Order: sequence, then C-alpha cells, then structure tokens
Amino acid sequence: MDDSTFHRAKAAAASGLTAAVAIPVFAEDVLLAILVVLFADAEHVGAIEVWEDSANSLVLSDGYYGTAEEFERVSKATTFGHGQGLPGGVWASETPILMRDLGASYGFLRAESAGKAGLKTGLGLPIPTPGDKTYVLTLLSAPGTPIAHRFEIWDARAERVGPEKKALRIDGLCEREGFLAPKENPPLDALSVTAWQGPIGRVLGSGLPHVQVGGAGLPAGYTQMVALPIHHENGLAYVVAWYL
Repeated sequence: MDDSTFHRAKAAAASGLTAAVAIPVFAEDVLLAILVVLFADAEHVGAIEVWEDSANSLVLSDGYYGTAEEFERVSKATTFGHGQGLPGGVWASETPILMRDLGASYGFLRAESAGKAGLKTGLGLPIPTPGDKTYVLTLLSAPGTPIAHRFEIWDARAERVGPEKKALRIDGLCEREGFLAPKENPPLDALSVTAWQGPIGRVLGSGLPHVQVGGAGLPAGYTQMVALPIHHENGLAYVVAWYL
C-alpha cells in the first residue's frame, strides 16, 4: 500500500499491514456502508481478487496474491464465462459460494496452480453496485496463512425464509467443526437466527456490516468476526461471516 492509493499508508506499514480491500454495501442505489478489510504478513499465501464483467466474461480488475506469484500470473491471464469457475458461478447465481479443496476441485478452473500455491478454500461474493456492471470478490485462503478459521453463509431471502426477518445458515466451513452445511435435503435442519439475535441477527436487523471483537454470541474458540450483508433488489439477501 502506498500514499497514492491509501491515505494511511505509513500507519499501515508501521502496523505490518500489506494489503486492503474496500467492499461497498449498496441497497439498490443507496450506499449504506463501506467495509475495509486489511491484511498483514508479506509472506502470506493467499489471494484477494476483484473480478468485473467485460465483453460477456469476467476479467481480473485487481488482486493481491502475497507470495503466490505463479497463481497470480495464471489469474491475470484467465477469464471466466457466465457460470464458469468460482467467480463465474457467483456471477450466474448471484449468491455467495464457498468452495473447498481448490487444488482438487473440478469447479475451480485454476485448480492446478491453486494446488501448487497451497490454496485450499475459496469464498466468492457478489458485490452489487448501481448500474449494469457486475463485480465479484474472491478470497482464497491457505491453511498456513488462513484469511479466517471459520466461514458461514446465511440466506435471508424472503422466498427462502418467509415474511419473518430471519436467516438460515446454508453453508459453512470451520477448522474445529468441519462442514457447517445442513445435512438434510431439503435443509430442514438448518440453523436459523432472527433479527437482532446475536451478531448475525444484528446484521439482519440493521442491514449493515458488523465487526465484533470479543463479547457474546461468537462460536466457542473464536474472538473476532466480520459479517457482510449482501442486498438484492428486494432487500437483504445474504449475510456472509468469517471468524478468527
């Protein structure tokens, strides 16, 4: 990070921070918040990618790859069609997608280079903005330098949960507990929360991102969390949370 793009560059450098991504939260045309996520460790193995649509495909707009230089080279030369790979899948479904074991996944088009880089987990997020432009944010994590130790995706769409302001946990991955996705199909056993119930419920109630350090409501063994709301035309659609 330098002074031309990040006004707090000197303070960031003194704190060991090496990269940042700013995530806008829009409800239709209204900007509700901007969540800024900062990353440390120059020896980090992982990636933060911003993909945007261009000529009916997604191209890399920007990215940070730490020491994964070969994966960065491959990514800069890769484009995704509608429904292809993790970014294309998010684009087609307009939903967050959590992908496991990237190096062995047929759904991850850069699997070979991801495996060589040690990347294991991928989280793809649709980033709605005003206008016709499509943006997808991907966070790719390695076990040795994880972006987070626990990921959760909550579905808050009215067509899924009904008129009540609530959300169902539809997917997740935890280093301690393993898969957090419902075991039944349809997911009758999905964990649910209502507005203002715990940290996820706070996002449901406010429609805004939530950052928590300590306090009640966090899963056992975790002390920090970030929860990001994703709005569609009809209101809050998803909440994505990650924990440290």
